[in-house]
Amino acid sequence: MANNYDVYGVKREVVGCQAINTGLFGAAVTQKKTGWISAGGDPDNDYVAEFHGLRLSYGRKSGSGGPGSLPPGARVFELKMVPQSMIVSSYIVDA
Repeated sequence: MANNYDVYGVKREVVGCQAINTGLFGAAVTQKKTGWISAGGDPDNDYVAEFHGLRLSYGRKSGSGGPGSLPPGARVFELKMVPQSMIVSSYIVDA
């Protein structure tokens, strides 16, 4: 997704994807119980996008060391319960 579609945030490196399809993404889309999948820890990437109704994010490196032009930081998720639903938002905090 990140190599072929628009993303919001910082994407400075091509993302290498797993060679084996485990079915995780397909299950999340089909069951409609997952709203967001976040992964990664990269000094050059920090972004989010929506793909097939599911938000996917790749987070920035939280520690020090290694190459990269982004400062260490973290993606923060806020979960708010509203009647019969949950609202999820996310933002970045620099360390």
